[in-house]
Order: sequence, then structure tokens, then C-alpha cells
Amino acid sequence: MGAISQEQPLFQKLFYLFGVLFVFLLGLKLMTVSFETFGSDATKVLIAEYTGNPFIALFIGMFATALTQSSSLTTSVVVGLVATGQFDDISAAVPVIIGANIGTSVTSTIVSLGHIKNVQEFRKAISAATLHDFFNLLVTIILLPMEIAFGMLSKSALFVYGAFFTEPAIHIEQVKMSFNPVSSPLKFFAHHILEFSNGYIALLLAFVLLFLSLKYLSIILKNIFIGSGKQKFEEKLFGSRMKSLFWGIGLTAAVQSSSITTSLTVPLVATNVVTIQKIFPFLLGANIGTTVTALISSSATPNKASVSIALCHLIYNVLGVVLFMSIPFFQRTAIYMSESLGKLVLKRRWYGFAYIATVFFIIPAILIALGK
Repeated sequence: MGAISQEQPLFQKLFYLFGVLFVFLLGLKLMTVSFETFGSDATKVLIAEYTGNPFIALFIGMFATALTQSSSLTTSVVVGLVATGQFDDISAAVPVIIGANIGTSVTSTIVSLGHIKNVQEFRKAISAATLHDFFNLLVTIILLPMEIAFGMLSKSALFVYGAFFTEPAIHIEQVKMSFNPVSSPLKFFAHHILEFSNGYIALLLAFVLLFLSLKYLSIILKNIFIGSGKQKFEEKLFGSRMKSLFWGIGLTAAVQSSSITTSLTVPLVATNVVTIQKIFPFLLGANIGTTVTALISSSATPNKASVSIALCHLIYNVLGVVLFMSIPFFQRTAIYMSESLGKLVLKRRWYGFAYIATVFFIIPAILIALGK
């Protein structure tokens, strides 16, 4: 693999690329599945018990998702609890959904650590990964106060439900694919690895697969996407803001995992295949695409409350995308913040680890404990 060269035929390079890409995605899925075994029960307890304070609920959603590496799990649990009446009002569940949106971005940030040996790649990788973090944080700062003060998201969701749904709600599960060509094989292998080991061994193996695959992925990407190859790739996926946005929506909806699609952008930026400015609309699209999971979950117990909270998730992300696509200041702010963090890791690489531990685990855990 290390001997790949520019003289090799394109089909051979693509064969290497897809092979390494599969190993990378398997490591990503195995990491998610391993974290879920540690935190799924804790997630259900956290969400069910602490929902009175909207700010604590926000950090519960964030912490639970970071703990399990799965916003799908968090949003599905919330939808289930709303459907069974364990939330007094859907507005109480909205901050948990918003927190899950922030927490899910930790996966791509962890992936960026795979570039830590090459400090220049690491700077770009962590900038690309944390761009998603800062986008979600900034949208939360704008929209959460409006939900708390006016119930903007929850009331909008109830309005949409009343306008487009009837009792019983449309069963979205009818359009869910029973076999997903990307997710299904990854889940199959990840769960079988977990069965024949334990959560700790599987998690260790996941990191080994991730870091090794990222090493070779960087080599292959640099070799394939040079000159005209790079320009053609950029034009196909990131040629315009709207094209990039819709690719983000479509690919994420297809694989039902924003963790996969956003994590894939990290090595692309780290190896100079695309710029951080080019991937920004793609990340925005991924935020919309990931709402498919909550909509599908709501169809399992289709009632006004469960469908409405899933619609809250969709409306929140759509409004966030509209804000950032229409007001350049917000986009520039998020890019500035992510690039500033990237410059910091040039001085001290351990800042990357400190950022992940502090933002996604330590601060939320402390605030949740104080809020009991």
C-alpha cells in the first residue's frame, strides 16, 4: 500500500481507495457501536430523569450523544419518551435534541486525531472537524433562547404537523430501506466483532483501524487528487454552494449517519483535496440529512407528540442552514473559530485532546451534576 505511485493505473488506485475507505468506515462504525454498549443505558436514564431545566437538558443531549457517539440513539430515545408521554410538553424535549446535534460532531473531531503525526495535516483536519462543532454551537446560541422565550421551534413543529399530517400519522418507516448498501455491511461486521470480543477490545481495535486507514487514505488521496483530478472532484461535489449543500443532504440521508459523511470530509481537507470553505455547505447539508433518522423513529409510535419532536429536529437544522447560507457573517465566524483552534494545535498538539475532553465531556458532566 505504501508503494502506491503516480504511474499506477487509475483503477488500481481506486481499488486501494475503496478498500481503505471500507476499513475507515468499519473503524468508525465499530467505535460508535462500542461506545453505545457503554453508554446506551446511561443515556436513557439521563434523558428520562433530567428535563426540567432547558440548559441542563441541552447538556444532557450533548453529553449522552458524545458518550455513545450516536445522535441517532439520543434522538430515537427522545422520540420514544415523547411518544409515551414521559415529557410534559414537546418543548421540554427540544433542548435535548439540540444538544444531540452538538454532541454528534465529536466523532469527526476524534477522527481528526488520526492526523496528529503530521502537524500541518492535523491543523487542517481539526479545523475541518471543529467547523461542524462551531456551526452547531453558534446555531444553538441563536435559536435556543428563541425556543425558550417563544417556543419558536415547538410551535412551528406543531403547526407543520397540523397542516400536513392527520391521525394516524404517515408511517415514514414504509419508505425506509431494509438494506442500506453502506450502513448494513458495516453494522454486520461491527456487531460480529463486538460479539467475539468485548467493548474495550472492540474500541481499541476501532481506533487502530481508524488511525491506520487514515494514514493510507492520506497517501492515496494525495496521489489520486492532483492536478485535473482534484479540480474534477471539487467541481462534481463542491462546485457550488448549493451543489455541496444537496450532496451533504442526500449522502447523509442515504446512509442515515452524519458521523460518516462529516468524518469523510476531514481527510479531504487535511490532504488539500478541498478547502474548509468548500466543505462548509456540505456540512450544513449533513445536518439536514441526519434528521431522517428521527423522522423514521417517530413513525414507530406515530402520534402528534413523537412526529412533532422529529419535526422540531428538522426545522431547527433547516433554520440553521438558512441563517448560515444567507448571512455570510455567521459562516465567517464559524470558519474563523475553527481555523483559530487549528492554529493553536500547531503550538501544542495536546490542545486537540483537551478540546474534545473539555467541551464534550467534562463541562457537560459537571453542569449536569450541578443541575441535579
